[in-house]
Amino acid sequence: MLLTWLLKPFKPPPENAEWIHWGRAIFATYFLTSIPFRIAFLPEFEPTRKFPGFVVLDLASTTFFCYDTIVLAQLHWNSPREDSIIPTTYEPHNDDPIIQDRENFDETVLFKQTRHIRHRWRVLFSFAITVPLEYLSYLLEGEDRANIFMINKLFRLFYLKGYLEYLSMILGSKGHLKNVGFRRTWALFFAMALAGHWCGCGFYYVSRKQAEKGVAMTWPEAAGLYS
Repeated sequence: MLLTWLLKPFKPPPENAEWIHWGRAIFATYFLTSIPFRIAFLPEFEPTRKFPGFVVLDLASTTFFCYDTIVLAQLHWNSPREDSIIPTTYEPHNDDPIIQDRENFDETVLFKQTRHIRHRWRVLFSFAITVPLEYLSYLLEGEDRANIFMINKLFRLFYLKGYLEYLSMILGSKGHLKNVGFRRTWALFFAMALAGHWCGCGFYYVSRKQAEKGVAMTWPEAAGLYS
């Protein structure tokens, strides 16, 4: 009852609302590109006025995904559930009349139970990768503290493929990206660009750590990126 009252003000968007699909793809891409960049090139990053651009975009992205998670929880909570006798684990109760009658057991009941548990874990996982843990950096000292706490948002990578596929379907229904080969090529270039960005940030991060430990010459130093 309390959870229903708390979720009531958050109304799910219409099924044809394109803005939420654009928001998921754009903000997820922002997290997946900006966080590795900050880990590699901005070890002194903090959610303060010193970095107003990142702070504003972080707040906008976190607010959007908070709304998205709440809507997901509301849809899960308000969805009609024929499986109202869901057990607390995957093991059925021995006295369950449905399980005892093996001959008349409907497999769709077990499927609905499994789907309900899976949706519950999806809501919890979405909440875990949305929480703005970077503000806990105020309690600690040292570089990379805020960046390390933001690593939970990188798990949006598991959702990005679905975000982009749904977005391409929307564009295809409007007459854009109709060619399947073109859509696959666009997705390949996007994946290559993201992987290249992560590799570049990773190589620079390792070199910077080596330089901090006293290595005489690293490749960024030889290229003149720092001295």
